[in-house]
Amino acid sequence: MKTSPHHERYLFPQVGTMIETNLDGQVTAENTTWVQLKDGRGFIAKSMGSVVVLERVDVVVGHFVYITIVNVCLRETASYAHARSVGLKSGSVVEASALVRAEGTLFVLLSNGSGWLFESKDSAIVLEPAAIEDAVVHVRCASGVIVRETASYMHPAMISEGRCLVLKSGAIICCDRRLSTEGTTFFRLSNGKGWVTLYQHTSEFLFLIGYSLSHQVPESDSPLNVAGETTCTRVRILEPAMREEGEFFYQVKQNQFPAVFI
Repeated sequence: MKTSPHHERYLFPQVGTMIETNLDGQVTAENTTWVQLKDGRGFIAKSMGSVVVLERVDVVVGHFVYITIVNVCLRETASYAHARSVGLKSGSVVEASALVRAEGTLFVLLSNGSGWLFESKDSAIVLEPAAIEDAVVHVRCASGVIVRETASYMHPAMISEGRCLVLKSGAIICCDRRLSTEGTTFFRLSNGKGWVTLYQHTSEFLFLIGYSLSHQVPESDSPLNVAGETTCTRVRILEPAMREEGEFFYQVKQNQFPAVFI
């Protein structure tokens, strides 16, 4: 991770646009300071009368991983202005390549170049650092398991109107990433179909997949207070599974059923 001191934040007319300037190319003229673009395309004034056009910022570059806490629209630039029509749902894992502090918050540039996100807005947290662990693991579904679009309880993966994607009890699933959020651990399915969680709310068995509490629901764990919802009971629905692949031979020790000969 390194800090680049040669960036300016363009405030006018496209608020928040990041430009790279040549510090040796500053010129004072017409009662303002002109800075030369590093790519040689020309000069930009730091101010126009009393209007500030450019402000100096430090850009921290590297690889950063965040998770969205709420649904949020991407921004075209490092500014709250210029919201794009493309958004991310809560629980989305985002990778960033640059960090810029501006407008009282931290803006992050997505590694895929699709836009910018911000850490907070109006005192509400939008992004938080994510502790990601990449490793291939196999787990067994102790009951019916709801697949999520993102690492959040809020977005079950829907296969049709009113029907969500559910893994059957006993299914062995392969996961390649896990992270802790919303008071539990989420696992990402290796086939790219979504995420599953270590714990599931008992209410989801009733309302999402139509299970009764007496049908394939493990013993209840401690209550979990979900933000914006009343306290409800959660149950553990995933358990470790040891999977071996290869060619195996077994010998039948006794007949399972009375033998019948013709």
